[in-house]
Amino acid sequence: MKYQLIERSIALALNDVVTLETLIRKRLIQLKQRIRDSNSLSCESIREVCYSIDKAVTEILSNVTL
Repeated sequence: MKYQLIERSIALALNDVVTLETLIRKRLIQLKQRIRDSNSLSCESIREVCYSIDKAVTEILSNVTL
């Protein structure tokens, strides 16, 4: 019985990670689209921040799912 609860908890946690990953990626896509649409001088720095966030999220998620 305890093992079933543990397995269920792990499955729910992995599902939460996948949901979080999906939401974060959607937000990053929206942010990148706004950057493309704007004519701001800070676009390049915002792109770098987006890239860094994307890389960090990918790294965190790969560590969690292992």
